[in-house]
Formats: sequence, structure tokens, C-alpha cells
Amino acid sequence: MRKHSTLLVVTILIGSYFCHGQNNSLYGELNYNTFFHSSLKSFQDEFIVDISVAQLVKNDEFPSHIGFTFGYTIEDINTSIFASYTSTGGKISYSDYSGIIRLTEAIYGITLGSEYLIDLSPESTGKGDFNLGLRGFLTFSNLELESYSSLFDQIETDSTGLTSLDFGGGLRAIYEYPIAFFSLRVTLGFDVVIGGKYKFKDNQDFHLEDNSGDPVKNGWTGLRSGLGISIPL
Repeated sequence: MRKHSTLLVVTILIGSYFCHGQNNSLYGELNYNTFFHSSLKSFQDEFIVDISVAQLVKNDEFPSHIGFTFGYTIEDINTSIFASYTSTGGKISYSDYSGIIRLTEAIYGITLGSEYLIDLSPESTGKGDFNLGLRGFLTFSNLELESYSSLFDQIETDSTGLTSLDFGGGLRAIYEYPIAFFSLRVTLGFDVVIGGKYKFKDNQDFHLEDNSGDPVKNGWTGLRSGLGISIPL
């Protein structure tokens, strides 16, 4: 987590450096994101099969979730730099009179990247700005595997942390409509992300594998939407 925080600070400092320019802007978005996560879903299914002592059920299967993005647009080069956060997770469980079995897979990703903006606004309409964004980024992902069982008053817990580095790119439409001193910002697009191997935090020489011996990877690929504001500087 310290490494992720350092990267966010560096991004903010770079943005602050460019703030001396003209016609630049800061923006913030609340995002709603969808994901595939097919590898993690299959890994979750294997747990259900492997734990044969109880009939586990799926409570969560890495659903769409809320995230947020902060960025800085540099008008002179039609480019923005941004940092974003998103999360989701999986959960399987079983409970009866004898006790509880629960396994959760919580994941989050911190993304750093840049976006080249192509202006598609009709000239002199006064109805806001419409841009096409072409972006590339790195995502630093964290996975926490936590198990809990309470059977006949005997409690057992376990937790394992893993990290991965993911590469991605995307295409999205960006519309900004001026209101007073700021602009309302609406975005919609699609990201394609290549997930890296999930390496154990306590030993980076080993990575997470499924029952077939294949690496378990992220599936952050999916739709991206956002609603926020942009403030000219």
C-alpha cells in the first residue's frame, strides 16, 4: 500500500507542475465500472468443489462496482494524466446449526495513466465540449484471500495477500458542459486490461495458480462510465 500511495503522490506533483500553464483543468469523477474477472470466478468455483464438507454457495461473484478518478488536463498537448481507484470481490459461504464457513476474495486496483484527447466538438455551438479519449495505463492490483470457519465453537481464520501489475488501454467519449465556474463532465468508454500474475506479498518468487497449474489473473476489462466535474485553472 505504501508503494501505491507514493505513486499517487508523484502523479499529483506532476500535475501541480503543469498547473502553471494556461487553459488547463482539474477534474474528478465518480465511476461505475464493469469487469470480466473470468479467471478469478473460475478460481472461486474450484474452492466450492474442493471444500466438499459443506455445500458452499456464491454470495458475490466480482460484480460491477463504484470507483473514482482524479485527473489533470494539459490543453497545450491535448493530454490528461489521471489516477483512479476501483474495487470488487467474491464471497462464498455456508452456515447451519454446526457453524459457519466463509471465504472472501477482495480486490482493488489503483490505476495511473495518461489520455490523449481528440476534439470532436462542432465549432461555435456553445453547447459544451465533446472529446474522444485514447488512453493507456498501469494498474497496481491487490488481492486479499480471507477464510473463516466456526465449527462446533472451534474458530479458524487465515489471510493471504497478493499483488499484480496489469497493463491496459481504452477508448471513451467525454462530454463537458459549462455551468458557472465549472463544467459538468460525463464519460462512457471501454477498457481492455491484460492481467499480470498474482504474486504472494511475502514471497514474490511464487504466484497464485488454479488446479490446472495456470496463473490466476485479473479481468479488469469492461465498460467504464463516469459523472463528475471539471474546473478550469
